[in-house]
Amino acid sequence: MENVKEKLTAAIEIIVQEGISKEPGAARFMAERIVVLIADFVKSVAPGPTGEFPEGKLNERDEGQLKMLISANEKMIQIDFGKPIAWFAMPKPEALTFAFNVLEKCGVKIEHQIQQDPTQGEPA
Repeated sequence: MENVKEKLTAAIEIIVQEGISKEPGAARFMAERIVVLIADFVKSVAPGPTGEFPEGKLNERDEGQLKMLISANEKMIQIDFGKPIAWFAMPKPEALTFAFNVLEKCGVKIEHQIQQDPTQGEPA
C-alpha cells in the first residue's frame, strides 16, 4: 500500500512543482497515470479476499486471507469484510490488534504492548 501512495504522491508533486509539459498529450498521460495509481491504491485497501493463505490452510472450508475495514461514527462500529463470511480466524497477535482497533473506534484509550507467548521450555 505504501508503494502506491508514494507513487501517487510523487506524480502529483511533479504536477504541482513543475507543471505539465506543453507537449500534446502530456496532461492526458499524467491524468491517466494518476487514475491508474488511485485504482491500485483503492484495490490495495479494499476489503475482501486476497487469494492468499499466509498461515496455511486451516481446514477444507478455509477460503484464505480476507482484508477488512473497520470504521466508526458516533453510534456504530462497522466491520466490512467485502463479502459474506461464515467465520474467520487469525493468529493471536492479529486478534489482539483487531480487538484494540475495535475498542479504539469505540473511544477507549488503550496503551498496549503485544508480547508473544514464551517458547516452550522458557520461563514465563
